[in-house]
Amino acid sequence: MSAALLPDIRNQLKRYYREEAHKEIQTRCMWFSMKTGHVPATISITDAQHRWGSCTHKGGLNFSWRLIQAPPEIVDYVVVHELVHINQPDHSRKFWNKVAEILPDYIRRRKWLRENERLLKI
Repeated sequence: MSAALLPDIRNQLKRYYREEAHKEIQTRCMWFSMKTGHVPATISITDAQHRWGSCTHKGGLNFSWRLIQAPPEIVDYVVVHELVHINQPDHSRKFWNKVAEILPDYIRRRKWLRENERLLKI
């Protein structure tokens, strides 16, 4: 395969993952919104390389398209994490208690993401 084709293949993969991330993350956000009671103002898929998700001060959620490469339970962890940030902007005990209420095994999921994030880069 010629080196000239690699950037094109990489761009096609990114486009595919971005579309899949948009569909799946939006669906997961709506599902977990019912469980958390927090509804995002907007949901955006970004090209962030070092953040899986973020929450704006207006309640908008941003997710890196790279997240869609992770197992569904890891996507769910990031979605819940950001949804809880809508009403609890810090990482206080109250924040983690709410995350644990929805995902009792969130520590295992967070650990997986930290240990395997390098696998989610293309």
